Amino acid sequence: MTIDIIVSCYDSGQLTEENSMEFLFGFGILGSLIALALGLFWVWMLVDCLANQSEDKLVWFLVIFFLNLLGAFLYYLLARKKRISPLA
Repeated sequence: MTIDIIVSCYDSGQLTEENSMEFLFGFGILGSLIALALGLFWVWMLVDCLANQSEDKLVWFLVIFFLNLLGAFLYYLLARKKRISPLA
């Protein structure tokens, strides 16, 4: 229903602040939850790097800090998975 409101208002040239707030409220909750989850993941990887990384701690910190989510995903896939290996 919210998309119909935005499309009809956009087509008629009547896109107002009130209509756009309805649009943002409809999708803002899901977007906020996704942003919160990604932010927490970034913080978790940053803390994990500083607490548990013995080699290349400064390099991984800089990668995570400056590349944000891309750096956090790289750390998770490359360094953290390598550090947490199954007992053999």
